[in-house]
Amino acid sequence: MSRIVVLGANGFVGSNIAAFYAAAHKEVWALDSKSCDLLEKEESQRVLSALLPNDRVVMCAAITRLRANDMESMNQNIAMVQNLLRALEKKRVKHLLYFSSIDVYGIDTASEPITEESPLAPDDFYATAKTACEYMLRTFCKNYGIKLTIVRTSGIFGRGDYTNSTVAKMAARVLQSGTLTITGEGALKRDYLYIDDMLQALEMLIEHEAEGVYNLSSGESVTILELAQGLFKIVGIEPKIEFIAPNSSRRAGDLHFDISKLRAAIPQFRPKPLHQNLQSYLAHLRSHYEK
Repeated sequence: MSRIVVLGANGFVGSNIAAFYAAAHKEVWALDSKSCDLLEKEESQRVLSALLPNDRVVMCAAITRLRANDMESMNQNIAMVQNLLRALEKKRVKHLLYFSSIDVYGIDTASEPITEESPLAPDDFYATAKTACEYMLRTFCKNYGIKLTIVRTSGIFGRGDYTNSTVAKMAARVLQSGTLTITGEGALKRDYLYIDDMLQALEMLIEHEAEGVYNLSSGESVTILELAQGLFKIVGIEPKIEFIAPNSSRRAGDLHFDISKLRAAIPQFRPKPLHQNLQSYLAHLRSHYEK
């Protein structure tokens, strides 16, 4: 039986993955920065020397752009993948799944849906690191015969996310103050993926050993204003929204993702409607705040 090895198990995504497989009575080896610091070459090699040939490794460990988005964090994100690959040189595994990001496409995206073949145009340090890591992983896994899956994720929200994502911040404001502030007119479209839908897709990608690069999103984009109105409707209060002028910094335009490649690989993937997922998430947040 294959073991699921989760790197970055203390983060929002990694902790949910570890809990999901543990609840399914799968053997899970959950490693966080305390048990396996991927920035420390010798320590990470020592810990990862226990990898087994049938292991399926899920690489979630990263310094997110919310923590830092500079040259140092870029180098650290690259170094973590380098140290993982150093370990895999000595201890080959069955399958490696890497969490990349839609940020590799940049902000100058065209109006048509973004496919996995769309040009990569990273425009900040975080996105540059993700792009570099994708290239490293593809080259390494091809040379060493390791099956590789890369997922470019968009707007994940759900259990354990209370302050980080756009949905988390907006939902918290609606629940706690009944008001929202939106930059611009709220017309920009984004894709939001609920954690349960992400876990469903992840399980199937791993089960089918689906190699390649996949846009992991819901495939349905909504405007920021539509998201806000949906939250107010579920909570059952009249929308109170303040619109403020955007600052001078550049922002990505509408983001639409083509997930036909993902659906071809895992036809059973059927994300729930956003409204239903927002209901589940708001119920979770209410329970969290009442503790």
